[in-house]
Amino acid sequence: MKVNDKPIQSNPNESVLVCLERHGIKLDSCCREGICGDCKKQCTGKPEYMSEPLGYLQEGEVLTCIARASSNINLEIKV
Repeated sequence: MKVNDKPIQSNPNESVLVCLERHGIKLDSCCREGICGDCKKQCTGKPEYMSEPLGYLQEGEVLTCIARASSNINLEIKV
């Protein structure tokens, strides 16, 4: 996984959101179940999900709370 084209270490069974928090990057989040959309971010690559997203996603969006951190994605985040 990358953030703004920089690789960050991730664990295979953690969500993108948890991985980012572990690296000191705080994102908005509420439900942590893929429903509310608060944690939705822009990305390139195809995210792999731990559970099926329940909200509508446009091309290039990822729900960080249920996407696997081991996915081959690059998140675009203002830090």
